[in-house]
Amino acid sequence: MVFKAMGGLCPSITRIKTKRVNNLLDLAAIVGLRPHGNDFSAANLPESKVGLDFHKSNKTSESWVKTYLGHGGEPTDPPSINGVSYTEHVAFLVMWLCKFLACPTSGGITKEFQALVEVLVDAHQVTMGPIFLAYLYRGLREVIAKPMGYHASGPIWIFQLWLQLYFSKLSPANVCPNDKALLSQPLLNAPRRKHYVENCFQFFFECQERTREHLSICLDHRFLDYLVLDLS
Repeated sequence: MVFKAMGGLCPSITRIKTKRVNNLLDLAAIVGLRPHGNDFSAANLPESKVGLDFHKSNKTSESWVKTYLGHGGEPTDPPSINGVSYTEHVAFLVMWLCKFLACPTSGGITKEFQALVEVLVDAHQVTMGPIFLAYLYRGLREVIAKPMGYHASGPIWIFQLWLQLYFSKLSPANVCPNDKALLSQPLLNAPRRKHYVENCFQFFFECQERTREHLSICLDHRFLDYLVLDLS
């Protein structure tokens, strides 16, 4: 039902008199993805430091956890951190990125993020915002192109949070943009508000214009320290 509704809602949202769409500052304010930092290019991937098991039988979260939870690491691993082996650290982040940010349609663990994860584990401050903003837009395209499908990829949940922030009638909680915290936290912690598909269609069909106050919530937000760009 959610994807059916979004497939019809996306064209309705675009007709509203605003050029406001999901951007890097939104992802920084809502979920804390860094909009600046070290670039990561998929065109020039480094050689993997650890050998993870991406066979089909090991691609579910349950089997992945059984394989790598408490993994002692390999002799060639870099030093462990706080008792967690390099292999276990990489394996956990690969699963986390796949499960919550990449959200592939298969729902499984994929190899494509291992190189990115190893760079993160090596403490490089990677520009994460553009990477997963691209995944989000690819998922939204799938929703529009196949409105009757239920298996769109990408972090669609970020788009749902974005809708609740910029269209407060859909929100289960009041969000204060001056709080120095992620804007997603009060939305995720609030009791769920039930929305009917026909009501959402009616809301966006009648929503003709957004004021600056409606559109500046992320721009006016006090970002967390690690997201602030040091211009000194």
